[in-house]
Amino acid sequence: MGGRLILCSALLLRAEAETVEWSPRPPIYEHLGQKSLYPPDGTVDLLSGSHCDLSKRSLGRTWLVEFYHSSCPHCWYFAPVFRQLGAAYRGSESVHVAACNCMEKENQKACDAMQIYRYPTVQVFQAGEEGAKKLFEVSHTDKDGRAKSAAQLLAWLEEHKLPKPLHPEATEQGADFAAATALAPGAPPGRPGWSWEYHAEDERWAEAHLGLIALLKSYNGRQPPASLLRVASFVAQNCLHGCDRYHLLVERLHSADLRDATTVREEVERWGQLFGRRKHLFCKDETCAVWQLFHVMAGSVAAAQFGLRVNSGGATVAEAMDFFRQTVDHFLFCGPCREHFLNAYEGCSYGRCEVLASKQDQAKRLVLWLWRLHNGVSLRVLREHPPKEAVDRRWPTYRDCPGCWNPRVVTGEVIEEENLDSAFDLERVYGFLLSSYVGEENVEKHLAMESKVLMDADAERNPIAQAAQPWFVGPSMLAMLGAASFALFTLARRHSHSNQRCGVTSDPESSEAQLERRARDLEEQAKRQEETARLQMHILEVEMRRCEQELLQSHSKVEALEKELQVLTEEVKSKRKSEGRAATLQDAVRRHEIAVRASFEDSEAPRPRRKKEKAQGWFSCCAVEATPKKRI
Repeated sequence: MGGRLILCSALLLRAEAETVEWSPRPPIYEHLGQKSLYPPDGTVDLLSGSHCDLSKRSLGRTWLVEFYHSSCPHCWYFAPVFRQLGAAYRGSESVHVAACNCMEKENQKACDAMQIYRYPTVQVFQAGEEGAKKLFEVSHTDKDGRAKSAAQLLAWLEEHKLPKPLHPEATEQGADFAAATALAPGAPPGRPGWSWEYHAEDERWAEAHLGLIALLKSYNGRQPPASLLRVASFVAQNCLHGCDRYHLLVERLHSADLRDATTVREEVERWGQLFGRRKHLFCKDETCAVWQLFHVMAGSVAAAQFGLRVNSGGATVAEAMDFFRQTVDHFLFCGPCREHFLNAYEGCSYGRCEVLASKQDQAKRLVLWLWRLHNGVSLRVLREHPPKEAVDRRWPTYRDCPGCWNPRVVTGEVIEEENLDSAFDLERVYGFLLSSYVGEENVEKHLAMESKVLMDADAERNPIAQAAQPWFVGPSMLAMLGAASFALFTLARRHSHSNQRCGVTSDPESSEAQLERRARDLEEQAKRQEETARLQMHILEVEMRRCEQELLQSHSKVEALEKELQVLTEEVKSKRKSEGRAATLQDAVRRHEIAVRASFEDSEAPRPRRKKEKAQGWFSCCAVEATPKKRI
C-alpha cells in the first residue's frame, strides 16, 4: 500500500507539472478607475461616462466606435482585431477610433441612450448639426458567424466610403492566432487546460450569486419586465444557500419600477451588498459565474428528484429548461454567445431534446446536457482561438476525477472521436457534478449510486503486487486507480492535498498524517463557520441599518403627516369662521333686502290730495317766479 501511495503521489505530481492553464481572457487594463480591454496609451481612444453618448457630442471628424462588455468572450476575441484597426487609422485627421466599456456603471446610461443592447457593437458616426449622426453599424462576423479579420473589416469600411487609413499594413500584423492541435471530444486525456484548484460547493454558490447579479444588471428596459421577475423567482425557489436573501430580491423587484432600467440596476446592486463576498473567488469574469449559476440550478433541480430539498420550493425539469433558455435569450450580455446557445438549444444539440423525452431520469439528463453544452463551448473556443500549445479543456479533467473517464480511452483507444460521451463514464460524471454543486455530504446521503462508489472502493483492496509495476500496465490497473481516486474524492470532505486523492494506509506515519489532515480540516471548518457567522452578522447589521433608516423615514413621514394635519385643522377652523361670517353677512344682506323692498313698496303707495295740490302750487309758484319778466 505504501508503494502505491508513493506511485500515486508521483503520478499526481507529474500531472501537476504538465499542467498548462489556458484561458482566452485577455489582459484587463485600468483607466480612470474603469476596466478596459485596451491599454490607455494604445491606438484606441477610451471613452467613459457621458462621453460614450456620442449623440450629444459635436464631432469634428468621422468616429469608429466599439461598444463592448469587458466580460463578453467575443469582445475578448475582437479586441486585438479592433486594436489593429486603431493602428491602421493612427494619426488620421479624418477617422478617430474609440471604445466604450458598457459594463461600467458610469457608462451604462450613455450606452442605454445610444441603444446598445448587444456586444460587441461597432458603429460609425459623423458630425451633425445637433451632434453625432450614426452612419451605419459594422458587423464583426460574416454571414456564417465566423469572425472577420482586421483586413476584411478594413476592406468593408472602404467599400462603405470610409476614408482610407494611413497605415493599412497594420491590419496584417498582430493578433497571432496560430493553429494548434486541438483535441477531439472523444480523444484520450491531454495536458489539462484548467488550474488545479479544488473549490467547495459554497464557493460555487458564491460565484453563482455573482452570476445572477451580472445577468440582472444587463437589464436595459427592452426585456419584458415579467422575465426579470421569473429569473429572480426561479433562483429564489431553487436556491441552495441564503434563500432568504433571494426572496428579498424578488420582493424588492416587485416593488420597484421595472420600466426604469437604471432603477432596476441600482436595486440589484444594493441587494448584492447584502452578501459578504462581492468579488470572484475563482472565476475571472462574469461569464464563468453565469455558468456556475446554471450548474447550481441544474444540481438543485436534480437534488429535488432524489429527496433532498434545501428550500421549500422546487421546480420541474421542464421549468428548468425554460429558465435556461429565457435567461440566455433576455439577459446574456454577450451577443454571439446568446446566438450560439439558442442555436444549440433549438437544434437539439448535446442531447437537449432527449432531456424531456421520458419521465425517467429527467434530472440526470438535464445535468448531463448542461455539462455537454459547457464542454462543447470550451472545445469550440479552443478550436477557434487555439493557444500556441495544445491543451485539454474537457471537464472534469482526468487529474480531478480519474474515475469519470472511460479506462479504454485513457489507455489510448478512441471509441468515437467526435462523441464526448465516449470518453467519460456518465454515471460518475453525474455524481461528480452533484458533489461539486450540491455538496458531497448530500450526495453521500441521497445519491443512489453510492453503492457503486463503495464497490469500486472495495476493489481497491485487491492484491497490491501490481503497485510495483509501471502505472500504465493496462486498463484494469488504471480503472482500479481511477475508481479508488473517485471514491476518495466523493467520500472525503474538503480535501485539498494530493495524498487524499490516492489512498489511505495503515502505517503509523500515515495515521499521524491522517490526524494532522483531520486537524487541519477541523481548523478550516472552524474558520468557515466563523466566516459564515461573520457574514450572517454583517447581513444582520446591514438589515438593522436598513430598518433603522426605514424607521427614521417613517418617523419623518409621521412628523410630516402631523404637520399636514395641523395645517388642515387650521384650515378647517378658518373655513368654519369664514362660513360663520358669511352666514352673518347673508343675514344682514337679507334684512337689508327686506328693508329696501319695504321702503320701495311705501314709495309706490298713493299720497293725500292736499299735499299733492300744495306741492303742485309750490311747483307752479316756483315756475312763475322762475319765468323772466318782459321789458316794457
